[in-house]
Amino acid sequence: MEKPLSIKLHKLLLSEFPNSSQNLAKFARSGKYLRLKKHYRIYRDANDDLHIGFCDDIFLNGRNLLSIACGDFQTFAYSNCQMQDVTEWFMREYKEKGMCAYTDMRHEWDMNEPDEDIGAGSTRVCIYCGKKEMMKATVVRKTWWEESKL
Repeated sequence: MEKPLSIKLHKLLLSEFPNSSQNLAKFARSGKYLRLKKHYRIYRDANDDLHIGFCDDIFLNGRNLLSIACGDFQTFAYSNCQMQDVTEWFMREYKEKGMCAYTDMRHEWDMNEPDEDIGAGSTRVCIYCGKKEMMKATVVRKTWWEESKL
C-alpha cells in the first residue's frame, strides 16, 4: 500500500540532497509540524506564492514557504478562498530542483565565460535546476532640457 501524501511530504522535507533547505527540514522536525503532520500540504495563493499548512473550511493555518525556508516558523491563519493544493507538484519539483522549485534566489550559476568576458549574449545555467539565462543589453535614450547660451 502506498504511503499517504502527507507522510511522503514529511519525508521529503527531512531529506538532504543538493540544494535542499535545512530550514524546511528543521520546520518538519519542529513540534509545530509534528503535531499535525498528517494534515500539512503545500498551497499556492492567487499571487503564486507557496504556503505550507493545513486547511479547514475557512482558513489555511500555516506560513509562507519562503518565510519557513528563511527560518521564520511563526504560523498564521490565512483566508483560504483562493488557495490551490499543489502538494504533488511541489514534491516533484522540490525533489528534482531543491530550493530552485520555489525561489529564484537560490540558483547556483555555471557560467560559460570567465567573469572578465561577461557581456551581452553571455549565458548561464543553474547547476541545480537547469534554468538557462542569457544576458541582454539595451541602450536607453536619455532626453533633457539644458539652458541655451546664445
